[in-house]
Amino acid sequence: MRKLVKITIALVILFFLNNAYTGIPLWTVIPDPNYPTSLYLTSMSKANVVYTITNKSHQTHTLAMQPIRGVTQITSGDNCSSVFTLAYQKSCTLSLSINGNLLTGNIHGGPVVCEQGGTFACYQPSFPNVLNITFIPIARYLITPVAGVNGAINPDNPQTVLAGS
Repeated sequence: MRKLVKITIALVILFFLNNAYTGIPLWTVIPDPNYPTSLYLTSMSKANVVYTITNKSHQTHTLAMQPIRGVTQITSGDNCSSVFTLAYQKSCTLSLSINGNLLTGNIHGGPVVCEQGGTFACYQPSFPNVLNITFIPIARYLITPVAGVNGAINPDNPQTVLAGS
């Protein structure tokens, strides 16, 4: 009977420790204050956003960012590679290039960084620090050339142009 009580107490303690630890992120995604995470972009705009990914767990993790349309992860130099491994308390720089020409709409959330294999744990920045990209469409105009008497226009076919071009 005494052995059963000890086993029960051990299981209860293990349960509470496990639940208490699950609230702590295994890795953090913190923005670089020099690169704002809230932006307004047109199809002709480009911007960069930078985050620092830090492993907070005592285990090594192999991580990757989930793709976002219009956002490219810059993997050259000292940046995080497309799949990167971080030991305890180690960090890398997640540099993102946002190309307005590839955006199909607004982006609200991310970047989401997930573990490869194993548990598939995923984390992203805290709510005020997620990507918040507002896409502003540029007006397009159809230009139809019409030449006057004895005139000529080259090119002489209708063309669609962006406002300001």
